[in-house]
Amino acid sequence: MTLSTVAWVQGGQKVRVDTLACSRFPDHALDSFAELTSHCPTRQIFTQPKKKGELTGCWTIPSNLRGFVADNLVRGHPWFHGFSIKRYSDHRKRPRFRWIHRYYTTNDKLGCLRLPDDKKGLIAMTKILDEAQRLLIMSVHTALRCRYGKISKENKENDVARNKRSRSERDKWRMQLAGAKTAEQVRAILADLWSRAGTVKELQTGWESIIPLLNEHWLECRDLSLVALASYQGKDTENEDTDAAEENPDLEQ
Repeated sequence: MTLSTVAWVQGGQKVRVDTLACSRFPDHALDSFAELTSHCPTRQIFTQPKKKGELTGCWTIPSNLRGFVADNLVRGHPWFHGFSIKRYSDHRKRPRFRWIHRYYTTNDKLGCLRLPDDKKGLIAMTKILDEAQRLLIMSVHTALRCRYGKISKENKENDVARNKRSRSERDKWRMQLAGAKTAEQVRAILADLWSRAGTVKELQTGWESIIPLLNEHWLECRDLSLVALASYQGKDTENEDTDAAEENPDLEQ
């Protein structure tokens, strides 16, 4: 059962907006969710007592990624289904929507992915994809690594500029892919990214496997490409992820 606020109910009261009757799940779905849960635990935040004698308080931050994957698995969808379009409301008096494919930062708080656990969970989940899906993600990772390497060379003496350009590079591709509405747009965006990277070995060895994703299954391709952007790991973005975590003290366990 899913509870949420709706526009036609006053006072911000949560009501039932969705139900799902369940009996048994396939073993592979249970194994996938167990793998994700091991990387995305619910974070516990402990508060210090304000007065002497008061007990220490505690509140939790659940993983939005874990909820997103669970919704897909119980409905029989691939775990990444809707990664490019799914959004959640933060249930404030004036609700703002947070995108699942975007990182959560103190600058805007519009992202659902909370570093570093969700990134670890995404990386773990990419390992259970089929060969063509993994090749697509690896090709995006290779292209990003080439782009970040070029940015690093151009900003060797300026760490601030390098980190800023790296964040802008990732956000540029993320926004383009999230806004793509047709197969032609998705293909054009990925072709542009691959061409800027130069040689992408995954395309040379597995091009025939990736073609169906670019044509008949372009929605799946769009979701996987955004998963690739969010799951990329490399030394060019390690400082960026650390800075983001430091900007969010509430995310510390």
